Amino acid sequence: MYDFFTGVVVETSAPAAAPPRVVLEAGGVGYALLVSAATRDALIPGARATLYVDYRVSEGRGGAEHRLYGFLTKAERALFEMFTSVNRVGPAKALSIVSAAPPEQLVDAVLAENDALIAQARGVGRQLARLIVVEVKKKMMAFAAEFEKSRRGAPPAAPGPAQAARDAIAALAALGYSTADAAALVGEAAREIGPAATTQDLMRTAFKRATR
Repeated sequence: MYDFFTGVVVETSAPAAAPPRVVLEAGGVGYALLVSAATRDALIPGARATLYVDYRVSEGRGGAEHRLYGFLTKAERALFEMFTSVNRVGPAKALSIVSAAPPEQLVDAVLAENDALIAQARGVGRQLARLIVVEVKKKMMAFAAEFEKSRRGAPPAAPGPAQAARDAIAALAALGYSTADAAALVGEAAREIGPAATTQDLMRTAFKRATR
């Protein structure tokens, strides 16, 4: 329904508030959005900003509850959506996870199956964190397998080690980036790092470029 809002930041919640919240005025309407700590901290009241949006409707005691979640980058939103695809991880926990670390560190943690970083998020214990990294990595790798199958007979999609590049592109595509955008980001990362780049190196650098 909504992809992004561009407008003026009216207010941001206090640092101790959980979950963080901002109000963005766009087209004469004030939208209250739940955001990650990083997004809240980057916004300045009175300044213009663009927030990428995830709109959710859930059933509460008083009926349907409508909530808007806002993200400073597409990468952050993509991770939020990927985390909510895991059983027992709702929007509140997913928002807590994306507040725990920058997107490139979260992707790195998933690829390395580093559940310790995910477990630092509010409301996420070690057991759930383990489930999250396993399930999200599985989704990324399944997409990578399909991507590889679709590219049989085609030239490598990006410079550097072909398999590492293809896995990195597939992981980015699984997080919502178009294949063309993912290939461009990974190609730039591969040229920056050099031929020894691993999938995690490429993902980390590509995400940094995507979130600039």
